[in-house]
Amino acid sequence: MGDLAKLVEALAAAAWPVIILYVIWRYRQGFADLITSAKNREFTVEFGGQKLSMKEASAEQRALVADLQKQLNEIREKVEGSKIPATAELAKARPTSIVANNVLWVDDHPKNNSFFIDLLQKRGYRVDLAISTRDALSLLDRNKYLLIVSDMSRDEAGSDNQDAGVDLFEEVMKRRIDSPYVVFCSTRGARQFGEQIRQLGGRAITSSPTELRAIIDELAPEAGG
Repeated sequence: MGDLAKLVEALAAAAWPVIILYVIWRYRQGFADLITSAKNREFTVEFGGQKLSMKEASAEQRALVADLQKQLNEIREKVEGSKIPATAELAKARPTSIVANNVLWVDDHPKNNSFFIDLLQKRGYRVDLAISTRDALSLLDRNKYLLIVSDMSRDEAGSDNQDAGVDLFEEVMKRRIDSPYVVFCSTRGARQFGEQIRQLGGRAITSSPTELRAIIDELAPEAGG
């Protein structure tokens, strides 16, 4: 019996390479696709309900890290006496009667905000996404929001509307909605429309992910916290 057991063990050991080779051959296309995907960094991850390729996720992370470094450099320069204008245009907070655990995020490219949307969801907020001013107004007519975040330039009805964020805010004001309104846009957009958003009563306009994170921490901390 001992010799038989040793024989079975030897055959099993010899069979494993054959089995592995068969599996590789049988599913060779799948392995090839997997290797290609890895080379191109096309694995997908999900943040805030948005599926991002590893390439897209890495790009967002790099942008966040680069902006954080920029903010730290600006702080250091300010401490040393340099006067560098802040990217964010912060206005005095308007009185608000809104009590809700919902956040409205308006952007025709929602993937760009996946990490922030994921952050809000983990804090217990429902985040409604709108890709146009029309979609946003439809949601605003049906729901109350603790916070509204919008980009500035959007594709509206097939054309590029450079001040879509202003248009939306004007409609928000007409509806007497007092939810804090924050614009997250390009540096150019922040410079061009910052004063206008501030005069209309917007809470902030920024192109900095680091500053946006600080604004979110202030206006949308842990739900129920």
